[in-house]
Amino acid sequence: MKPGKLIGIGIGPGDPELLTIKAARILKSCGAVFTVISQHVDKSVSETVVRSVAPGARIIRLTF
Repeated sequence: MKPGKLIGIGIGPGDPELLTIKAARILKSCGAVFTVISQHVDKSVSETVVRSVAPGARIIRLTF
């Protein structure tokens, strides 16, 4: 198996329009995107941002 690459992208205040062009390009090119969500809520801000920038992305939720 070929080693993968892990890239961390901050979403700032959670507004998709405030992502850098580079961050949006990287999100669109990823095979999978890990997003975080609290176990106490139903909606993830980071997931919402990823879906707006890269609607076809494979999203894997990490519950904290």
